[in-house]
Amino acid sequence: MLYFERSAKSAVKFRFGHGKYVDPWLLVHVISGILIGIVGLFFNLPLWQILTISLFLGFIYEVWESIIRIVEDVENSLIDIIGVGVGTLLSYWFFDFFTLTQLILILLGLAALNLLLFYIGWHSYLKRLTRNRLSAARYQQLGDKRDNVLFFGTVAAILPAPFLFQLDLKMALVWFLAIFLASAYARTA
Repeated sequence: MLYFERSAKSAVKFRFGHGKYVDPWLLVHVISGILIGIVGLFFNLPLWQILTISLFLGFIYEVWESIIRIVEDVENSLIDIIGVGVGTLLSYWFFDFFTLTQLILILLGLAALNLLLFYIGWHSYLKRLTRNRLSAARYQQLGDKRDNVLFFGTVAAILPAPFLFQLDLKMALVWFLAIFLASAYARTA
């Protein structure tokens, strides 16, 4: 079971911490997606393959965060995963025509920026953790499992979507809507 929090103070947070939907960590996730996309361009992978890989890696990262007890709202976790996918799409849209040398320079620059942002965010988290000694109540495991159903249901809808879009647009939309609505219904039930 993953741990999610329902008590973010604001929908959007402009400094490192966590907002209900968006916080500066989203920028780290988008840049990570761009970096994954550039690697896909290096190896001439089709967009649907690298997009599936990037969404899967975003999912694994969010699970890792929960395992080490970095809790955030379930909506924030899902938006972070989508941010990785958006970054991958951006790299294929904007960097597809660059030469290998240019791609390497872009990759190195964005990797340095991403590492800097990750360091700042992680340092901010550790500082807040030691200052506040986050209470055990913040990490409570939800007995009803609704957030877990929403999280895993939405991820189940998102991960195969690039492959399905590549095969048939209508099938992909039906798949996504069916899984997403089922998980949303399970959350409200």
